[in-house]
Amino acid sequence: MADDQQGQNLRAKMYGTMGRKQMITNMTNFRDIDNPFADNSLTLQSLKKEKHQAWKVRKEEKTLKLKYQIADMEKKLNIYRKYKGDLGVSLTKKERNKVLNHYNSTGVEFLMGRKMFTIRQMEAAVRIQSWWRRRKFRTWFNLILSMRSLAAMRIQKTWRTFQHLKVWPKMVKALKD
Repeated sequence: MADDQQGQNLRAKMYGTMGRKQMITNMTNFRDIDNPFADNSLTLQSLKKEKHQAWKVRKEEKTLKLKYQIADMEKKLNIYRKYKGDLGVSLTKKERNKVLNHYNSTGVEFLMGRKMFTIRQMEAAVRIQSWWRRRKFRTWFNLILSMRSLAAMRIQKTWRTFQHLKVWPKMVKALKD
């Protein structure tokens, strides 16, 4: 905004209080001047000087506008680099060109913050899903382990019963003989 104020100040100096609407004539308007006998007609030389001064003002305005655009682009790039380097938020080439060319620095900050929020939401969703899958797998695995241990215990019980019914009477008979 300071650049715009400087441009207004330069225009005011250049054109006086009447701005660009000041009339260039060879006629003298006695109501607008203090000295009615002065020659206020504009010569060709004074017209050239005025055009040159107007050109300087326009050039200065363009320079200020370019400086403002360069400063804003540097701000946008710094914001993008901060989000990319420190926070790990990156954009595709197409997104980056769109954001840097069509938004001011506040818009870039807002969009990068929104992108970071979306990335964090995705990471949180992945974390929750992985926790859920891990819990589901552990439940399934524990069920399989318990079924295997029950099966092993049944096999052992059956084997012991078989040993007791088949081998034990033979051993008792052998001890009696």
